[in-house]
Amino acid sequence: MSRNHDNFADLITFTRASTATFVGSNGLIQSATTNTPRIDFDPVTKDRKGLLIEESRTNLTTQSESFSNFALRDVTLTQNATTAPDGTNNAVKIVENSDNDDHYIHATITITSGATCTLSAFLKQSESNRHGYLRTGSEGTTTYIVVDLSNGTVSETGSDVTSSSVQNFGNGWYRASFTYTNAGDTASGIIIGISNSTTPSSDFPVYTGDGSSGIFVFGAQFEEGAFPTSYIPTSGSTATRAADAASIATSAFGYNQDEGTLVTEAQTFLANNSHRILSINDGSSSNQIILMAHTTNHLFVGVGGATQGFCDAGFYDPNVFRKHAAAYQEDHFAACIDAGTVATDSSGTVPTVNVMNIGSAFLSSFGFLNGHIKKLQYFPRRLSDTQLQEITR
Repeated sequence: MSRNHDNFADLITFTRASTATFVGSNGLIQSATTNTPRIDFDPVTKDRKGLLIEESRTNLTTQSESFSNFALRDVTLTQNATTAPDGTNNAVKIVENSDNDDHYIHATITITSGATCTLSAFLKQSESNRHGYLRTGSEGTTTYIVVDLSNGTVSETGSDVTSSSVQNFGNGWYRASFTYTNAGDTASGIIIGISNSTTPSSDFPVYTGDGSSGIFVFGAQFEEGAFPTSYIPTSGSTATRAADAASIATSAFGYNQDEGTLVTEAQTFLANNSHRILSINDGSSSNQIILMAHTTNHLFVGVGGATQGFCDAGFYDPNVFRKHAAAYQEDHFAACIDAGTVATDSSGTVPTVNVMNIGSAFLSSFGFLNGHIKKLQYFPRRLSDTQLQEITR
């Protein structure tokens, strides 16, 4: 089995109970209708990244583009100031006044106590001596990042930020994000501000503004979760993107119950034991063959709820595409990543299964990949260990 995106719908059953955004082949953010799969592209190179599979998330920011409900701190907003990452002329410019103060916009957010949260926004430099910063609203001075908008890097990070990233969206736009875990608060916020330095050593950079300089901003997002997901537009209330669910019956592609080989090229936003590239199962967790985007577990086989095969093929970096092959046969399991050492398990039986869930666990209800699948192949035979290395080279 090997299918490209042109005949994807002929083979796969796909559902998602909402619209969702993706980057099209033109490099711009677009919207996919309900129950339509998203084939995502790199916004700069225009290379096809593949099928995007994500869990459900909610953008808690209620005016993600107009920022009309954001409070202003020594700034003004200029609407329709430049072309946004979606190709429309609706990006906003945050313009500093001439006070010696901090310069930002702020919206209050209600969150779950103790939740891990991720803030993100698209930022673009307007004047060469101005940069951007993101901050939470009530967690103190340690949850912020400063973004050097001349090169798209995080130049300063608060001590309670657990991770941060900047993605180049082309045309001078960068999507900046950071993740933190709140200390039991239920009231927070998202702050987007201007800095006159890449290293202000402060969560609120203070300087005397010139009355005209600033930064462009688009697509603010505050979501509960340990990594940023695709942009969820809002215009007056919070909005939820439903989970992606893709599956195929094993009878549709000549599945061999006794032996076989699976080959994928995939990427995940966060390497985690819960993140499945695919799961072949019987509709339960008792009988399954799982390829995982994980740091230590890359092939798991279970029968009747008992582990039969377990293969650790090496580290699976997040946000990096990996070629991943896994083979199953009674007492003869193996996995290989990027032509590395083949990990094997020589004791175990093979489950009887009837469905393949792509990018999630059984029933497409959890264990979402939260990433992209560029390639998926199936061979109804157990390839040799040497072949596993060759096919992932």
